[in-house]
Amino acid sequence: MSAPHDEVPDGAVRDGADTLALGDTITFSGARWVVTAFHGPRVFLTALGETTAEPLIILQPVLTSSKDFAVLNRAAPRTVVTHRGHELKALPPALRREVTRWERTVKEVLHQQAPNVPATARPKPAFDPELHTLKQRYRTKADQLTEAGWPTSPATIERKCLAWRKEGLLGLIDRRGQRSASAHGRVDQRVIDLVWEILDGERDQGLSPGTSSRLIGRVQQTVRARYARELADADAATAAALLPSQATYYRLLQRLGITAHNAHVVAARRAAGPPLSTLRPGSRRATAARWPGELVQIDTTGLDVLVIGDDGQIISVELTIAIDVATRSIVGALIVPKRFRRGAGAGR
Repeated sequence: MSAPHDEVPDGAVRDGADTLALGDTITFSGARWVVTAFHGPRVFLTALGETTAEPLIILQPVLTSSKDFAVLNRAAPRTVVTHRGHELKALPPALRREVTRWERTVKEVLHQQAPNVPATARPKPAFDPELHTLKQRYRTKADQLTEAGWPTSPATIERKCLAWRKEGLLGLIDRRGQRSASAHGRVDQRVIDLVWEILDGERDQGLSPGTSSRLIGRVQQTVRARYARELADADAATAAALLPSQATYYRLLQRLGITAHNAHVVAARRAAGPPLSTLRPGSRRATAARWPGELVQIDTTGLDVLVIGDDGQIISVELTIAIDVATRSIVGALIVPKRFRRGAGAGR
C-alpha cells in the first residue's frame, strides 16, 4: 500500500503539473506565490504578502514535485496549462490523437482521476493511492485498456508514465514512425565517432591529415582493436556496420564533407558545435540556460564614436557587455578605450 500524500494547507489541492493556470495562488518553498506567466516548461511566480522574495522562474516539474507544493485557490474544475498546443503542431493528426489518448490514461493513473473531473473529487477506488500501489494501478489500467480492445501491458503503462513525468506531452510521442533513414547509411555510429576522434587527435598533435586512405586505415585498425571482442561474436550485419567496405568508407567521408585537403578544418568546425542548419553552415544553435545566473555571455565590440579620455585626448572606445542568457537581461556593461593590439594592457 502506498504512503499517504504529503500534508498541505487546509483547503489546498495537492495536484500535478497539468493543473496549473494563470492567476493560481500556490504554496512553494515556505511561501505563497501567484502564477503570472508560462513560457514553455518554465513557470513565472510572484511572491504574495509582505516579503522580500524576488520574482521566481522555475521549471514546472521541479515546482509541482516539491513536497510543499499546493494550489490554494483551485475552484474545482481541472484546467490545462496554456500555450501547450505548439508542442504537437508538427505531428500528424493521427499521432496527435494518440498522444492525447495516452495523456488521459497517464493522468488517471498518476493523478488518480481523469481530466475535467473536479480536483477535489475522490479518486476512483481502482486508482486510489491509499488503496493501491503504483504498480497495482499500472496493472489495473493495462487490464482496462486490453479489455477495451487496446492490448497494453503494465510495463508499457509504467514506461509512458515515467516518460510523461520526465518530458511531459513530448514524452508520450511514439517516435518509431518518425525515424528517418540515417544520413550515413548502415555504418555504425561508433565508426563515425572514431573518424572525428582520430582527426581531432591529429589536429591536437599537429600532425598532417595525410590521404583519405590513410585515415580509413587508421579507423579500421582502431575498430578492430577497440571492438575485438564484439566482432568475434558479431553477426554479419553488425560486423558489416563496424567494418564496412573500402567503397563505403569513401562514401561516408564524402557525406561528412571530409577530403584530404580539408579534413582538419571540417573536424575543427564540427568541434565548435552543430550548425543551425545545413543551409547556413557557419551559424550555430542558440545557447540555452534554465535558471537566471546559470550562464552569462560576455562580448566586446567597438563603438563608432569618439570620446574625450581622462587625459583630455580624443580616443576610440569599445563596449563590453554581459547578458544573462535565461532572462535575456543586461547584468553589466563597461566602456573603455579601444585596444588595437594584443598585450596593450588595460584601458584607461
